[in-house]
Amino acid sequence: MADLKQLQDSHPLAGAAGSSACFLTVAEVARMLGFSTAAVYREVRRGNLDAYSLCGRLRIAPAALAEWLDARTVPAPTTTDRKKAVRPAVNPRGLLRPLLADGGQR
Repeated sequence: MADLKQLQDSHPLAGAAGSSACFLTVAEVARMLGFSTAAVYREVRRGNLDAYSLCGRLRIAPAALAEWLDARTVPAPTTTDRKKAVRPAVNPRGLLRPLLADGGQR
């Protein structure tokens, strides 16, 4: 996955108007994130990712993409959040009905 700053710096318009005026195409965003273009269009259509319609083409501001990514950051689990998985009792015959009948206490 490409870094947002790298993509901004390598974009053809980056030197012309400054990185704040640089817009990304749907294909560039999809390639950068490893998504299909359909997935990017879907996020725009759902209103999750802000985009501009310029001359009939969708363009995404790098700041909007960064905001979208920040909103989807998953926090790392802490040691208190991790719970040991409770494995169900093993039924030697492989039948589920007996386990359900006695509440899995075998």
